[in-house]
Amino acid sequence: MYAKLSERVRVQEALATATFSTATNGPTFDTQADGNGYRVAALAFTGLLGATATMTIVVQESDDNSVWSDVSGATFNLTNAHTGETLIADVACAGRKRYLRARVTTAANSPSGNAVWIAGDPRTNPVDQPQAVMFQV
Repeated sequence: MYAKLSERVRVQEALATATFSTATNGPTFDTQADGNGYRVAALAFTGLLGATATMTIVVQESDDNSVWSDVSGATFNLTNAHTGETLIADVACAGRKRYLRARVTTAANSPSGNAVWIAGDPRTNPVDQPQAVMFQV
């Protein structure tokens, strides 16, 4: 029995904090990392868009971490004065290709933000948290 959330989910950067002006690929998220086999993942984006800024973010998948395709229904179309709400796209990993990534496909008038992957329901526990400082309170 695991009582710590940190042992049940994995968190990884999906898009570094930036002002976007061109298409940008986020780092790869491996749904099979550490042999855990995550069953669900979510892409959480937060950002700021000015009155005329627009931005499109899609979730993509790949079998080989080389050739990518868009995940149907996993697209954020951000327009006008988006003021920092967190947008979340849930992605069922069962039956999905092994690798996921976030991709900014269009950006106009200097939108900014960042995103993280949150994966859970691993087949094994506890989950390894690379590059994380862990503490309990």
